[in-house]
Amino acid sequence: MTDEQLKRGQELKQLIKTTEEALNNLKEIKPRERKSNNLYEDAIYNLMVCEHRDGSGKKGDLSRYYGNERLLKLIIEELEIQLREFKEWFAKV
Repeated sequence: MTDEQLKRGQELKQLIKTTEEALNNLKEIKPRERKSNNLYEDAIYNLMVCEHRDGSGKKGDLSRYYGNERLLKLIIEELEIQLREFKEWFAKV
């Protein structure tokens, strides 16, 4: 194994670990019980994407009553695709 292959393998291993952890956590998010009669409510009120890990920088604050459940499903689907790709690439290193 070359140094380059080792570096790629280590990077992919970290990507796999981080993606698996995120997927496990995201799959545990369940909508809360609806507390209002809002027509447009999927009961996942808070969703935020931040520029930096500590929450600083630019933010996409999606504190709203409707649409976040659909976004969460899409994020999970994309992370599952990426995880498969990372594992395939890792197997080839």
